[in-house]
Amino acid sequence: MRQMISPILTIIVPCYNSSEYLSRCLDSLLSSSVSDLEFLIIDDGSTDATAEIINSYCTKDSRFRVIHKQNGGYPSAINRGLDECKGTYVMFLGSDDELDPLLFEQIKSVAEAKPDAIAFRTKIVSADGSIYSDSATAAITHSFIFAGSYHQLEQSHPNESIIFCTRDTSRCFRREVIGNNREHGRYGIHADGTFSILVSLSCSSFAFIPFDGYIWHRRPNSVSGSMPSDQQVLDITGNWIYFFQQLRLRHKPDEFVEPIYSCSNFLRDYIYDSACTHLRGKMRFSRRARKEYYAFCRFAHYRPQLSWKAKMRLHWPRLYRVAYNLNKKRKEILKP
Repeated sequence: MRQMISPILTIIVPCYNSSEYLSRCLDSLLSSSVSDLEFLIIDDGSTDATAEIINSYCTKDSRFRVIHKQNGGYPSAINRGLDECKGTYVMFLGSDDELDPLLFEQIKSVAEAKPDAIAFRTKIVSADGSIYSDSATAAITHSFIFAGSYHQLEQSHPNESIIFCTRDTSRCFRREVIGNNREHGRYGIHADGTFSILVSLSCSSFAFIPFDGYIWHRRPNSVSGSMPSDQQVLDITGNWIYFFQQLRLRHKPDEFVEPIYSCSNFLRDYIYDSACTHLRGKMRFSRRARKEYYAFCRFAHYRPQLSWKAKMRLHWPRLYRVAYNLNKKRKEILKP
């Protein structure tokens, strides 16, 4: 059995009834030869054989550690892991996904420069077995470290910066930079992206590794691949309310990056479009969502040098969407 030393990286794996594919996930961790790692598995009240599978890996390798808790949803499992982790850096891994074992050596090497965030590429495996690159991370074509704020990163490397506005995987953060940031809600839909943006706004250096380290298995019956239920739509709307409240409380408009203005459209859409039937009978909640959306629009309007795209997203979102779709069609027609 390996002797546990102070870990350079903690991988948090939230699990709920994951026995069907959990062994594949944990095997990808077990095969790594890097010793100073912590694999923190959070069993979120599973009722199948998940707990037994996790316990068997804990007996094989001291890098594995398990926390059994009552079911509370994906964000509560992630947050419990953040409360308990010991690594200098922290990253998340879905229980149905994998990590390339060679990734850890590369992260450890880059971590010597002590960047606040380290990003790498994602490879997607669809249900039919086809493999393709994740568009959000494909822009990482060479290794580099950028010293500066997230806003400065977006200005100089707009394509690479997008990775920090999506999901909560394909990157790791310094634990001290995460601080008290936690994921909000119960179901975790959209909560991972909002969490990533809030943490990234606190970073002052970013590193990039051009390596397909995260292997994302897309399943049609997963939460992200299914139509949200009424309760999930309410949870998503609540996540966006919390996100924009935190932006106004903790940051200045000149720190905002362009994708945040796209995020404002998510809240608006859930207020006026997809959530219109779900919010019926919940007028107080609906009014609260509207109030937060307009408060953010007024707050963000004072950002210096606000781009015309951001202005359109804030003030004329439907017009922006029409213009965006027309430009997209134009590019498809002109494509050789």
